[in-house]
Amino acid sequence: MWPILAMRNVVTTHQETAAASLSVALTPSEAAAFLAVNPKTLANWRVSGKGPDFLKYGQRMVRYRFADLVAWRDARIRKSTSRPDG
Repeated sequence: MWPILAMRNVVTTHQETAAASLSVALTPSEAAAFLAVNPKTLANWRVSGKGPDFLKYGQRMVRYRFADLVAWRDARIRKSTSRPDG
């Protein structure tokens, strides 16, 4: 299990691991840590529309669903640097 999920005690049983871990909403700092980028980079991606999907509550609170981060990351897997489509 990913450390942030363990720290939050999100999962109570082994059977709930997959469903609970994918539905967790992470803060921008937690999401940046998962993607190994600076939180400011993630903020810039939000403004430009280049980053992962996010949730916005009110005018300031931003959260990222873990499933969206994984999907966004996995969509960027490439086999070659010479072809943009992988």
